[in-house]
Amino acid sequence: MFNVDARKYQLSKSASRLDHFISHDWASSRWLKLMSLLVLHNSGPAFCTSLATSLLVGILVACELLPHSLWTPLFGHFSFFFVLCFWQRIRALFGRPLMVFLDVLCIAQHDEKLKKKGILGLAAFVVNSKSLVVLWTPRYFSRLWCAFEIATFMKDPEQRGHIQFMPLKLGASVILGSIFWHMLGFGCSAFYMASQAHLIQDVHPDLFTNKLCIVYAGS
Repeated sequence: MFNVDARKYQLSKSASRLDHFISHDWASSRWLKLMSLLVLHNSGPAFCTSLATSLLVGILVACELLPHSLWTPLFGHFSFFFVLCFWQRIRALFGRPLMVFLDVLCIAQHDEKLKKKGILGLAAFVVNSKSLVVLWTPRYFSRLWCAFEIATFMKDPEQRGHIQFMPLKLGASVILGSIFWHMLGFGCSAFYMASQAHLIQDVHPDLFTNKLCIVYAGS
């Protein structure tokens, strides 16, 4: 039923405290789950990086340290998607990595003894997590394990305010919307620069012919 791969379990490591426990149903799309987790954990740093990069590029262009060309706005767009995809790896280089529990990686699927130990310790993983991330789908509460995980987490009154619900389709919609708006922003920048170049040519009709004459005379 599931893709059993021992290498997945090797990606996990021991931790005394978990930042997030990811609760999900196994039947949902893994790509939707990936996009939802990117939005939850990486979109904030991606936005801040894109904003800072855009401001820095704007200052450099105003100071004439960078040319005001079509490719200049790409710095802001590229930095957003780069950080959106790789923020956790960047964070791990400079500080403590985010520790999350994902059952498909943290509970061995290739060894029955390890799998049994992981399942028996599932409640301990939930209790020792700072927050519960629910990747919600309409079938979520019909799954016994999902109901068990959220009930275990809510057993502690102090933990009830640390539950994050993330509908899977919302994550995909946010990322697709981001792609659309970035493409629209780049298109507007390209149109503006093209219109400005056309405006200069209309105001100074002899500008380009003069350049040709200078080049011809110089040759």
